[in-house]
Amino acid sequence: MREFRQKHGRSGERYWSISFEAPPGKPPEVLVTEWGAVKDGTKKEHGKTKDRPGPKGKAGTKAFMDASANACFNMDRLIRKKIEEGYVEVGLDGRPLLGGPVENPQYDTGPEIPFDDILPKNLCFSKPKNNVSPKFVAKLEADNDLILTRKINGMMTIAQIMNDGRPRLYTRRMDDITNHFPHLVTALRELKFPPKSILLFEAFMGDGNDKRDLLRVQSIMRSKTDRAIQLQDEGECMKFYLLRIPVWRGRYIEQTMTCGELCHKIENDFTDMFLDYHELMEEDRFLFPLDNFEGSVAEAKDEAALNGYEGWVGYQKNAMFGEYSFSFHGKPDRPGCCFKLKAEYEDDFIAYYAPEYGTKEYPQGSFGTGKNMGLLGTLSLYQMSPDLNKQVYICEVGSGFTDRQRLEMSKMEYPMVVTVKYTSRQYVSEGYATNALEFPRFDQIHHTEVYNPKL
Repeated sequence: MREFRQKHGRSGERYWSISFEAPPGKPPEVLVTEWGAVKDGTKKEHGKTKDRPGPKGKAGTKAFMDASANACFNMDRLIRKKIEEGYVEVGLDGRPLLGGPVENPQYDTGPEIPFDDILPKNLCFSKPKNNVSPKFVAKLEADNDLILTRKINGMMTIAQIMNDGRPRLYTRRMDDITNHFPHLVTALRELKFPPKSILLFEAFMGDGNDKRDLLRVQSIMRSKTDRAIQLQDEGECMKFYLLRIPVWRGRYIEQTMTCGELCHKIENDFTDMFLDYHELMEEDRFLFPLDNFEGSVAEAKDEAALNGYEGWVGYQKNAMFGEYSFSFHGKPDRPGCCFKLKAEYEDDFIAYYAPEYGTKEYPQGSFGTGKNMGLLGTLSLYQMSPDLNKQVYICEVGSGFTDRQRLEMSKMEYPMVVTVKYTSRQYVSEGYATNALEFPRFDQIHHTEVYNPKL
C-alpha cells in the first residue's frame, strides 16, 4: 500500500491510499483506493472504492496490456494526479518519505501565489456551481441581489503577470501555454497590466456558442506550440473573455470585494481599454470584458435562446468568494455565490445496455467502475433517422442514476425507451442531429417497450 497526505486549507490534513487486491497466487488486477481525514494523528475514512481496469488494447499488438499491467498503469496514473493536487507520499509514521512534517507554508501564513516563479500544479481557482434551485435564483432576483453574465463556451486561460511584468499563460490544470498565444502575451504587456496580478480568461472561437467552436479551442489548447500557432494562422486567432481577477497588484481582491463590485470593475475598467486596443492594432478583435446582462432572469433566458448562448453565470451581488477564490488542493471549489444558469431540454431515446456485445460502431453501454464496478456505468442512446430506416447512435449517458437504479437497471431487458435531460444539441450530420447531447442526465424509464423515438 502507498499512502499520501495533503495539508488542506480548511479541514486540516487529508489522506489518500492506493493498493492492489489479488487472490493468493494470482497477479494483482484490482485497485483499492481509500481516502479521508486525519485528526490528531487518527485517520477517519470517508470513502473506499475497488476498481478492476481489465486488459487494454488489442491482443497481439504492442499496445496490448493484460489486466495486471493495466492495473499497474492506472495506479501510476492516479498517483501522478494526486501529486499534482499537492499530496505528499508518507511512510508508516505519517511523515513524508523524504523527511519532515506534512506541511505547506501557504496554509500556515495564508494562501500565497508566487510571482517570481511559475504557478504550482496544485493551485486551483474555483468554478461556478453547476446547479442551483429556481427558488434560490428567484429570491436573489426579488432581493435585487443577482448579477447575470454571459457564459462563453470555451476553456479557461490563466494569465499571471510576474513581478518583472512578464505575462505567463496557463491552462486550468496549470500547464504552461505562454507560447501558444503570442498575441495575448503582447496585449497584456502593451496594456501594462500591473505586476503581481492574476486574470482568468475564457478562451473561445467564433461566437463562443457552438460546440464545434469549442472543439477548435480544445484542439489548439491541447496541441504543441508549433501546431497551436499553425491552427490559428490557418483560421483565426484565439479570442479571450475576461471573467475574473482573483489577484490585482498583489491584493487578493476576490477575498475582500463583493461579486457585484468585481463584476462592475471588469466591465467598467476594461471595456474601453479593450476597444481602444483593438482600434489601435487594426486587427480582428480578440479581447472582451465580462458582459453583464441588464434585465430579468426571464429576459435572460429569451436572450440566450435568441442568440444561441450556452447560458449565463449568475453571481450573488452582495456575497464574496472569500476563501473559496482559489485553493492549493488541486480541485476547484464551488462557492455558493457563483453558479451556472443553463437551458435544459429533454427527449426520449432508445437505450441499450449489453457491454459485452457492443462494438465501436454500435456501442451498448458500459460497465461501471469504482463503487459501481460490475453495475451499469452508461447507457448507449439511439434514435431513429428521419426515414425510419435505421437507429442512429447519439451518445452515452452515465449520470442521473441512483445507486438503486444502477443495480436494478443492470438486470433489466433492453432495448427500452428512456427520458434524458440535456443542456444543448448542436451537431448536424446527414440532415439530422447526432452525437449532440451536452451534459446528458438520465431522468426516467419512459417505457420498457421500444416505440422508436425519432430524431
